[in-house]
Amino acid sequence: MGRINFAARIKRIVAERAGFLCSYPNCDRRTIGPGAENDETSNSGTAAHIFSAAVDGPRGQGILSEEELKHSDNAIWLCRDHGTLIDNNRGDMFPPQLLLSYKQMHEARIAHEQQGLYSPIGWIHKVRLDESPIFTNKSSFMLAKLNLVIGDNATGKSALCEWISGVFDISYLSRWRKVRSPLKINLTYFTPQEIKVGLAIPDNNRVLYKVNERRAPVNPFKINLISPRNEKSRLTKEEENDDLVYFAGILKADPVVVESLVEEIHNYHHSKIRNIRFESEDSVRHMYLDVEGTHPGLSFSSLSGGEQEQVFIEFVSAWARFCGRYTPTVLVLDGFVSRFFKGWFDYYSHHFLDPDNQFQTILTIPSRDIDLSHIRWNGWQVLRTSGSPPECTIAQEL
Repeated sequence: MGRINFAARIKRIVAERAGFLCSYPNCDRRTIGPGAENDETSNSGTAAHIFSAAVDGPRGQGILSEEELKHSDNAIWLCRDHGTLIDNNRGDMFPPQLLLSYKQMHEARIAHEQQGLYSPIGWIHKVRLDESPIFTNKSSFMLAKLNLVIGDNATGKSALCEWISGVFDISYLSRWRKVRSPLKINLTYFTPQEIKVGLAIPDNNRVLYKVNERRAPVNPFKINLISPRNEKSRLTKEEENDDLVYFAGILKADPVVVESLVEEIHNYHHSKIRNIRFESEDSVRHMYLDVEGTHPGLSFSSLSGGEQEQVFIEFVSAWARFCGRYTPTVLVLDGFVSRFFKGWFDYYSHHFLDPDNQFQTILTIPSRDIDLSHIRWNGWQVLRTSGSPPECTIAQEL
């Protein structure tokens, strides 16, 4: 199989979906305009390959067929400068999953602007750990729209989630302020302009910030963090008896929020659950619902563990989806998902990558025998943690 080129029709589709603007974050260069003659136009954009056009291309071809390689899903619209920049990096700085995220973020914004809606952009792009009690110094990695962190227990997966979250919400740093070991983390963040935010905990009493290398009393850039509780088996007596209270406890939200999310789930075209309702029985609320592939009208308690987990994911993603329309949002699923049905990544990749879902996702799971090439094609940035503190490492698997 030689070089796979895009047909003219595909190039037009990709350009139009991008609004003829460069999809590289913070560029937005217009790529179409008047030509030399009155009846001509000039197009300075390019439909760049996400997975490479040639076998020896900068980002490889993964496991894609020829049809998939020349499909519009494998193309991102860029100005010529950024198209050249990305290819000249041989894929090291711009792996396929990062380009997929650029495309998804840009097309989502264009779609909302077309509807007269201007959604706020907040995007964590790069993380650098200058010092930490767990990882080797100067560890760095990039984040995409979908991020999968794989590693054995005690290799720093939860710590990464807490540190990234802590840059925006100091409450996530409570246990690290008690550790007598310095922590220094820097994030590159798109708002959509590029911002560098640094956080340092030099001792157990202070938290120091920098914004674009200047000292700051706080981080003025906020992200809405949705981080559900992962200890679903540890229930209070009230949670055991009342499904609404149980869901509120898992989501770390008020029961009113849980009930309000039901309509959001019902209206989402990718949802696998329908007809959710809470019915009071002796002042206790029980959930009943239809789950795709099961009998309609089952109670939540009668579902299998995997089916219950699907319901939880629908609720937390609905919450992130709603918040993402109005404020930058990150969904952190740290140890939250434990059951992976066949095709889990196929389904949830389309679910989370949908233009309606304008939030980033960070998912952590223990080490598993997973086809990473297939996951990357579905848009996941894969990070693998390994080793023992304080010499753990983070590998960004390309």
